[in-house]
Amino acid sequence: MRGECAKSNLGRVSAKLCTSLLRYTKEIRADKAFYDAGDANKKEGINNMAFMFYNRYLDLYEAIEDPDSGGI
Repeated sequence: MRGECAKSNLGRVSAKLCTSLLRYTKEIRADKAFYDAGDANKKEGINNMAFMFYNRYLDLYEAIEDPDSGGI
């Protein structure tokens, strides 16, 4: 659906779709979901949400890279 929104210039809907997918991080990769949500919200100018999602993505990325740190 996100791809179809991009084709139709429905960026706001795409940002909402990416944000709603965060509910399903047990079924999909959490790091990719947070990165995509941050990217979609940034493109729409929703910077506060984008910052929050990018920050969570970085936390997940660091935990994946160094699992012994116990960050999450």
